[in-house]
Amino acid sequence: MSRTAVVGGFIVATDATTTEPTTILIEDGVITAVTPGVHTHDGAHVIDARGQWVMPGLVDMHAHLWDVAQGPSLLAHGITTVRDMWGSPAQLTWRSDIAEGRLDGPALVCASPLIEGRLADGKIRYPFVDPVDDPDSAVRRTVEHAAAGYDAIKVYSGLDAARLAAICLTAREHDLPVVGHVPSSMKVADAVALGLHGVEHLGEWQNDCLVPGTVLPRPFSERVLTLVERTDWDSVRRLADALASAGATVCPTLGVWGVVADSATDHDDDPNLRLAPASAKALWSRNATRPAVGESPSDVRNSARRLRDHVAAVVVILHDHGVRIVVGTDGGSIWTVAGPSYADELRYLNDVLPTKSVLAAATTAAADDLGRCGPGALRPGGRADLLVLDSDPRLDVTAPTRARHVVAHGVVHDRDRLTEAVAHRVSTVDAALDADDDCLGPMGRRAWFARGKPG
Repeated sequence: MSRTAVVGGFIVATDATTTEPTTILIEDGVITAVTPGVHTHDGAHVIDARGQWVMPGLVDMHAHLWDVAQGPSLLAHGITTVRDMWGSPAQLTWRSDIAEGRLDGPALVCASPLIEGRLADGKIRYPFVDPVDDPDSAVRRTVEHAAAGYDAIKVYSGLDAARLAAICLTAREHDLPVVGHVPSSMKVADAVALGLHGVEHLGEWQNDCLVPGTVLPRPFSERVLTLVERTDWDSVRRLADALASAGATVCPTLGVWGVVADSATDHDDDPNLRLAPASAKALWSRNATRPAVGESPSDVRNSARRLRDHVAAVVVILHDHGVRIVVGTDGGSIWTVAGPSYADELRYLNDVLPTKSVLAAATTAAADDLGRCGPGALRPGGRADLLVLDSDPRLDVTAPTRARHVVAHGVVHDRDRLTEAVAHRVSTVDAALDADDDCLGPMGRRAWFARGKPG
């Protein structure tokens, strides 16, 4: 039996905050005792947490992992559970290898491959997507993904109400949540009423919340200005009530709202991108939104940030109306990297929400949404996923991303080891993606990074 004692720390958790030193005993990856005071336990590995703060590990509810070697750099940023939002057989293998101790990394929750429709011209949006053209094929695909063992069904923007309804009904029969993009032809409230549980990026919110008759122009800055000026805030509140009533979860990924339109040169000095492969940075540069005639790059950048702030105002209303908010980075997508982007997401949320709510969104709210006893809980019977911090996260919301010790399913990683993991990842990130495509996540494959080449 492996035993670890986290001795004398102050616990910061929504269900168990303490003002006195407390000792946590971990046995074989499970918390078996939480007792006031400073205690030693015979035969236990001791983490001296006196004068430090102990909290649950972080959960990234929306990431896209590139390769099998990414796990340690996620742990280095305090993430002990990650939900990969575009699954494949490779991720299912990683999930098993992590759970059984053959691979270092956060516990992995695997959403299914995308269930998507076709674009208006009949083409597919992305490589590796096999579109469903009717409700019957949508049902078959859902059954296939359930049988393969995915933890959730991922839907995308090109579906319609009939196919989404068929997917949600079938997923419910298999006790799987449906998460992903609101179909672009639908209102958010209508999609949730059909059974969409997880609303990612708060996508298509404008379908519910703009003044009737609003037409959105195509130029990015003009579009943002129209969204800001034509939002009907009473409609936002009605949407919030609908989401809360349905028990839906929103993962707003605020960082993506701010960076998705930035030009490539805005990211030259971003330290997060040390952990991004050159092929990803090249793709993101090609696909960046360019200034319209008469605009400057700073106009686009300012509009992107204005849009992020506007969506954040919508998130405040959702939060105040009781909608469950969870933290996700969209790491692996444009200009975001799973791991280091988490601190940015915490900051953006903390700009508009109380620190207590942000920490809950990163831990207990995510754990509740996943339906798991472990991430988010520091109590006997919970999985031993926790962080030991030098500073109080209630005063510095990003402190959890710089933990002195990370305990992931009972395995202890100290700061020196985590720092080495990040340095190793920086030096090997490009080589890691030289593996066969079948061994990579969909967004780590060559065909994905080759998209958008001129001509």
